[in-house]
Amino acid sequence: MTNTIPLDNSAQNNPDIREWKSIIAGTLLTACGLAVYMLMPLHIGAMMSKLSLTTAQAGLLSGSEYYAIGIASLFGPLWIHRFNWQKVVLFAATMACVGHIATILLDNFALIVIARIFTGLFGEGVLYAISFAVLAETRNPDRSFGIAIAVSSLIAAIAVWNSSLLLELFARNSMVVALLGITIIVFTVIKFTPMGSKKTPHCIPKKNTSPHYRLWIPITGLTVLTLWFVGPGGFWTFGERIADSQGISNTEISTVFALTAGLAILGPLLAAGIGERLGRICPVVLPSIIMTLSVWAFTSNIVSHAFMPSLIIFSILMGFSSVYLFGLIATIDTTGRLNVLIPAFQSIGEGTGPLIMGILVGSYGYAAVGWSYAVFTTIALLMFFPVIIRVRKTNSARK
Repeated sequence: MTNTIPLDNSAQNNPDIREWKSIIAGTLLTACGLAVYMLMPLHIGAMMSKLSLTTAQAGLLSGSEYYAIGIASLFGPLWIHRFNWQKVVLFAATMACVGHIATILLDNFALIVIARIFTGLFGEGVLYAISFAVLAETRNPDRSFGIAIAVSSLIAAIAVWNSSLLLELFARNSMVVALLGITIIVFTVIKFTPMGSKKTPHCIPKKNTSPHYRLWIPITGLTVLTLWFVGPGGFWTFGERIADSQGISNTEISTVFALTAGLAILGPLLAAGIGERLGRICPVVLPSIIMTLSVWAFTSNIVSHAFMPSLIIFSILMGFSSVYLFGLIATIDTTGRLNVLIPAFQSIGEGTGPLIMGILVGSYGYAAVGWSYAVFTTIALLMFFPVIIRVRKTNSARK
């Protein structure tokens, strides 16, 4: 005989409460992936200093973790409709904690790389992938992504603001300890995570089943994500080292990164407030151009005192534009499978950036970061235009 306790289902059946629970869960899950990116410059800086790593090794360390996160996301479509999302979050959060603790205990570079790959593949990557699935299920994905990225940025900013203290206490593992703390918080919102997707592969409208719509648009859109994030991945990873090479003091570098981390939330908050009123072309193209110019000004060291304004402009606009890129994929996804691939293509781009730029920097100096950033951003924007134009035509035809 099983005893059951009567429950008041009024709160559970309230769509607004369910919506906000999903946003809260999706936000903390997003933080597990986004914090990896935001804390990477300080993480790489600490590792390079304590382990005497070359730029190529630093690129390998950051790139391998990004790629692991991306690979985890690539497997998302295989399990997104098969397993209970709450159980998936429990498993992934546990594996992430194991990976972080292993990284802290190890002191061999090769083993540390393996530990970060394990963490990204079985922990951070799964958590980040499911965050997109959760947020894309909400009624207003653009708003939800904006809130999630803004709050996640704030959570990571707290670690950056306390980076000096963390560095003093935990040395090269300072940022890993911060990531471990963020992952532990996820355990408190597992029950807020939906058990599964409301979308199924069998409910695709006939109107959207043409190969041109289902294959060309999503594949090109995801490729745009990859190319767009190559530049930010490389620039952000080596940002701390670039500033150091220009003679900027460690105190000023820490202060600027702390300030940048705090102001970064303005971009996604602005995107959440504006929503779709400006469409998607302007919020993606114009900020991308401004970001490219600010990165070039700093990395080329042509404009004096460009470090602080360049990083602030970059961080705010990146958070702003990424919301619209993520929202674009969520808009054209009718199966619930495509959204979990967003972190894969994003992480592949972020991982490719440090790998390529780490090699280029060894031959051409840090100025190579600026012009390679411009090349990848230009290609991404050229591919973005036909995607957004086709999506707008498809949406108009539905009305």
